[in-house]
Amino acid sequence: MLKWYLHTADAAQGWINPAEDRVPLTPASDDVSPLTFSDYDAAVDWAEREHANLLQAVRTAADAGQDRLAWQLATVLWNAQFPSASGTSWPPVGRIGLEAAERLGERAAQGALHTYLGMAYTRINHQAESLESHENALTIRRDLDDRLGEARSLNLIGLNHLRARRLDTAARHFEQAISAFQEQDAAHWAATALSNLATTHYRAGRLPEAATAIDQALAAHRTLNDQRGEGNILRVLSDVQREQGDIEASLASAQAALDIALNLRSLRLEGFLAADPGRCPAGERPVRRGPDLLPALRHTPPTPRRPQPRGAGLAGRRRGLPPTRASCRGGRLPPPGCLDAPRSR
Repeated sequence: MLKWYLHTADAAQGWINPAEDRVPLTPASDDVSPLTFSDYDAAVDWAEREHANLLQAVRTAADAGQDRLAWQLATVLWNAQFPSASGTSWPPVGRIGLEAAERLGERAAQGALHTYLGMAYTRINHQAESLESHENALTIRRDLDDRLGEARSLNLIGLNHLRARRLDTAARHFEQAISAFQEQDAAHWAATALSNLATTHYRAGRLPEAATAIDQALAAHRTLNDQRGEGNILRVLSDVQREQGDIEASLASAQAALDIALNLRSLRLEGFLAADPGRCPAGERPVRRGPDLLPALRHTPPTPRRPQPRGAGLAGRRRGLPPTRASCRGGRLPPPGCLDAPRSR
């Protein structure tokens, strides 16, 4: 049964998180018949329905002394979670998987699980633990001469600095990551890091630099047909357009991002977009789907405020502009790469 869950979750990952590395698995034996999925929705339905059983499968494997199966299940489960899974559910089994990989001396698996734990800690606002996990992953990647893994760790450490408002440090990490991703022809991850750099410029009030990076990232995500990445950068584009006073364009970008979130069944991203009253002109109500957004919002921590460019907030309202994100609700939208793993993103 544990191997059935492992192979079926791996099949689900192929739809839910195809950009993430797959765990190398031996073919299923004749007595194991894992499911396959015809489309994204079928994979998400299964992942949501079986989430509690998958968590228990990791614990069962570890309790039975099946360390390889335990770390494999923990790793695959991270990448096969349904998009609106609670941020608190995976870290305990992630730690179980990491301990199993350490007992076996599986350094590559340890690096991956440190990475995923860092991303999971970010989701629940445990920033110190997140940074420690990503730095551990970076050390392992460098020991293994894993240049692509090193670039991913640099990008994720940059996100940690971004959340802590160490904006210049964040920008340096993203620039190093972009260069390394481009050297490795990793177009998806280069676009993700570019989106994060755009967010950093925006948070620092460097709107021209943000706009340039946004244009490049949006084109890259669309070329790659990466809807999750496109939705994230459209959200940042909406913020920049609003700061620049182009309210109609800002609303159009926000609506496009919300449409993508609905299509991906990502309540977390949808909740951030729909619950921000600063996106709507005075007198208009923001789009909401109702109480079903609350579970996603309940498990998503706030992110730090960013400095407001001149003309934002009260001064902007005096000119008849809607309140900015920061003046309205403290800048609670997270940077790209923090919403759905790769959730990194």
